[in-house]
Amino acid sequence: MQGHMLRLFATAVLPLSFTALSAQPASPDQPPIQVELVTIQAPQGPEQFWRAKNVSHKDVSAWVACVPNETGRCNLTHGVVYATGPSPSNRLRPGETREEPRLRLTEAAEPPKTVVPATVDYVLFSDGSAWGPDARRQSLWIRGVIHGARGTIARLKRILDTQGADAVIQILKAPQEP
Repeated sequence: MQGHMLRLFATAVLPLSFTALSAQPASPDQPPIQVELVTIQAPQGPEQFWRAKNVSHKDVSAWVACVPNETGRCNLTHGVVYATGPSPSNRLRPGETREEPRLRLTEAAEPPKTVVPATVDYVLFSDGSAWGPDARRQSLWIRGVIHGARGTIARLKRILDTQGADAVIQILKAPQEP
């Protein structure tokens, strides 16, 4: 099952932890991460986030998971790419748990309304190896995101070296067209 995930924007850390995912060693049949979709009742209304725990012994660069419906078909897919973010958030370390997106709650939230286990479809490790069937065919998207982000960073570094910080700031402040 060996085959071949972006978080460019920093968000606030959710200081609350409602449930703990149990750590178990990964095997070829068991996903190297555990993922669940959590719904909480926040003061502004229901909020959802994904909680992922790395239960493997390798750093995770990206993952894709889905929540199956009653018939077992995936009805909600979510992917996260850590590899392009700044260190230390550029990977999910062994034993680490993260919420995606990281929510900022202004007031205390109630305990989770629902916690739904997700099916892990694909995991990319920081060493370049991968786990999962990639049934959602997201591995190409993940590698493209990583390649594009690295190319952009390399271009900005070249501009910084040749034209200075003001040129980079101008690029970052300019409106971006698709």
